[in-house]
Amino acid sequence: MAKRKSATLRWDVKSAGKDVRDLSKKLGDGMKLLSVDPERAKDWEKDKAKLEAVAPTPETLIAIYGATGAGKSSLVNALLGDNIVPTSGLRACTSVVTKISHHKKQKICAEITFISEKEWMQELEVLLKDLAKDENTACIGDVRTDKPAQTKKAGEKLSKEVEIAWKKIHAVYPTLQLDDLRQNVDATSIINLDPSVLAKLGTTARVEGKTSGKFAEQMSPYIESEFVPSTEDGASASSPPARLWPLIRDVHIRCNAKALATGAVLVDLPGVADTNVARSAIAGKYMKEAERIWVVAHITRAVDDGIAQNLLSEAFKMQLIKGKYDARCITFIASQTDGVSCSEIISALKLHNHPQLQSIERRTKENESDRAQLASHISQKQNQITTMKAELELLKGNGSSTSHAGIKRKALWQRGSSASAKRRRSAGDSSDEEGSSAEESDLTELEDSDEEEDEEEISADESLNPPPGPPLSAMSQATSFGSRMLSEEPEMSVQERIAALQRRIEAAEKELGEDIVRDAKLANESRILQKEKNAFCSLQRSAHAKEVLKAQFKAGLLRAQEPDEDDPDPPEENSTGDLAVFTCSSRDYLRLTGQVKGDGEPQCFLREEDTGIPELQAWCRELTREARHAAAQASLRALRALAIEMNSWIESNGKLAAVNRETLRRRWKSKTTALVSRKLDDRKSGIAERLAAAFEVLTVKCMRDVKKHFKEGLEDKCQEGVRNACDEAVEIVGRYFAGKHWKAQQAIISHNGRWPMGFDLNVSLLEPFTASIAQSFGKVFKRDLFGPIKVQLEIAIIKLLKEFEMSAKDLPQSERDRLSRLNNDCLDATKQTLKDIMIKLDKMKTMKQREIARPLLDIVSDELKGAYTTASRIRGKGSTIKQQETLTRYIDENKGIIFQKAADWILGHLRQLEKIFAHTLGAYMTQLAQKIENQLGMLWEEPTTRDDPTQVAAREDVSKVLCDVLNKANMWLDAAKATKP
Repeated sequence: MAKRKSATLRWDVKSAGKDVRDLSKKLGDGMKLLSVDPERAKDWEKDKAKLEAVAPTPETLIAIYGATGAGKSSLVNALLGDNIVPTSGLRACTSVVTKISHHKKQKICAEITFISEKEWMQELEVLLKDLAKDENTACIGDVRTDKPAQTKKAGEKLSKEVEIAWKKIHAVYPTLQLDDLRQNVDATSIINLDPSVLAKLGTTARVEGKTSGKFAEQMSPYIESEFVPSTEDGASASSPPARLWPLIRDVHIRCNAKALATGAVLVDLPGVADTNVARSAIAGKYMKEAERIWVVAHITRAVDDGIAQNLLSEAFKMQLIKGKYDARCITFIASQTDGVSCSEIISALKLHNHPQLQSIERRTKENESDRAQLASHISQKQNQITTMKAELELLKGNGSSTSHAGIKRKALWQRGSSASAKRRRSAGDSSDEEGSSAEESDLTELEDSDEEEDEEEISADESLNPPPGPPLSAMSQATSFGSRMLSEEPEMSVQERIAALQRRIEAAEKELGEDIVRDAKLANESRILQKEKNAFCSLQRSAHAKEVLKAQFKAGLLRAQEPDEDDPDPPEENSTGDLAVFTCSSRDYLRLTGQVKGDGEPQCFLREEDTGIPELQAWCRELTREARHAAAQASLRALRALAIEMNSWIESNGKLAAVNRETLRRRWKSKTTALVSRKLDDRKSGIAERLAAAFEVLTVKCMRDVKKHFKEGLEDKCQEGVRNACDEAVEIVGRYFAGKHWKAQQAIISHNGRWPMGFDLNVSLLEPFTASIAQSFGKVFKRDLFGPIKVQLEIAIIKLLKEFEMSAKDLPQSERDRLSRLNNDCLDATKQTLKDIMIKLDKMKTMKQREIARPLLDIVSDELKGAYTTASRIRGKGSTIKQQETLTRYIDENKGIIFQKAADWILGHLRQLEKIFAHTLGAYMTQLAQKIENQLGMLWEEPTTRDDPTQVAAREDVSKVLCDVLNKANMWLDAAKATKP
């Protein structure tokens, strides 16, 4: 096959994946043209199907967990770019596992899985026990009495434990009243109350909506958890429908979110533990299976309260158990960064002299000064307009010819103005004298005719009925202003004066309007400056939090990686990068993007990027890059291997002389394809038989080494963990219950050590054991268990291929060359197959590792179940101390058995894992041995259509296609190698 010159490609997962799909189709079309042995054709079809089955975007599971109130659901919505996950405190999606993945459909779909009838029955029994604890006493808030049982009236506050139990039962069965549940009602009778609810148990409901709003409407009946209290007489005004949120096991939402398009799957875990065992198990399962863990905490608690450190510690131990030490596996997200107190942040971080802050404060002072000056100017302008409008009213009154009184008022007003003018003339103003004389001459005749009578009449009229007008101050200003106006424009008529005054008012109002607009702009600038200051303080706080959290994580990582004295493997240097820390404001991002309506403007940030959400969205896509690249390259390698095999068949089939084909067949073809017995002897000389026998020897040796590695790596550590757990068990119980309210103790004991306020005694008891084995457990599985056998397998294959080639030394040179090329192609394909096998084994190892670690907590819980039950039955005076003593005594007497069972579980499953590895590796080796023989068997395979012109042409056409396929596959693989991982 002629080789073409390769062009340079830039590695791109999406483009490479598209080419794989297109080229795979071409290979399929080529297969249909070739007349091939049915068995070989079937093998090719299987290889093609495997190639097409490789997911172009493999899923990367990201578990999101943190303290209650951290805003995980709002954060998820911001990441998704839509309000898909309910965030209301009255909704159950914040208390059940919610998985969100991508699909290409525009609508939003969800699968809601309900717990089984058995699981609901078990939970009901626990809830009824919780309610029974309040049977003999009344509880209002924290005040308790020794009176006989009292009916709980509407509005009375139940104890926390009883309230949770009551809300769950009442949500599902709203016709039940609290008193009904205290009348020896059992779980069976309750569960049979509503056949429609019973029918939901163990089923899966599916909802969908074209928009997030429609989706929310469809989800509402399942997730709404608002508590509707009973009326005082024991009956609701109307029977509300059953709320199903307590029955939900988990929710799986699929949407077309850009952040998830590359394969990220978000799992929003409940903020606290759950009394429902099924939901708790689901949450624990996701936590252990997740490739990535996101820890979310409120920004104000991230550093100061130590909550972040506790959450990181738990996530970190989980990753140690899984053998992952790099910080990339854990991401910390400090949420709600829009909540700032600038003065506190500036003081705490000593930011007073920061140039950026000083610039903001300088501009703020300038803004305040400008606003103060403008406010004064606006006030003056408003007074001036008020005065002019008062004058206008006076002029309009004096301009009426039929208003004798108005004329007389005008005359008197002008006389007053004249007197003022005379006083000004005494100061030497000649122009005012002239104006005053003109005014007086105009009014002389009127004054002489009836002055005294008019004065008396006007005085009497005004004393009884004062004329309308502005306040005294405005009138006084109007009088002063009017005198100046009349003196300056003596020849103007009243109407002209009115028009002039109106023009002045319009001009002043225009100026005032411009000033008001400017003031609004300054006010907006002030708001922007405050937000700029808020954003500055928030970002400075975020930068500080990032530094502290990274330092804390690194210190914890270094402590965890301190080598044991007996550990021959030192910790890897530079095996970690910085902890990925993001500081985010979901609320401001949602406001800036218009994702929510009616919440007002952003409180802190002016730019989307400052909210941290765009950066987190990019990180979400980045975390999937490794898996996507690996999947794309695996597809390309599989494509190339299939193309090489097809091309080898075209070049080899029927090309050897018949006698030579027969010679090779007798010498190297296996007698059976089953390969049941792999013992190597003279009677089994076929390629597959000999390879299978050699592979079996290597597999046995490999598994012997794995067994030794498991034993040396964990057996001693498990026993050390048992000793440490036993030594600390009694002290842990005492420390755990110290300071807890007696009601909290009762709740914990009655729930087998678990309680939704975040307490779990079983976790505390197991902590010394897991801490002892965590590092060693991770190292045992981190080691490359199958690297040595891979090298030995390649050596065995090369040895046999050389022997195969030497057996053809008597063939013609052209046939030997053909055999040599086939040998090389076979070796290349085999090396790639071995690499793929090792990848599969490594994935299996990781999966089994998680399965082994997962049940440890359940083992301890199950062993203590009897003790919890016994302690919970203790009632009466002094019961709190007696409960502790009973539980402590049981743990002290049985601690060795309890923790040894945990150790035995691990060691026993490691032995099972050895068998699984041996079986799986053996199966892979059998398939590989047979595949190598099938590929080399092309040389002795009889041609099905010798010299058929149609087949000759088909082979030529397919050969050209294969050339293109191989050329493109090699180009992409070269580009992948050149790309920094």
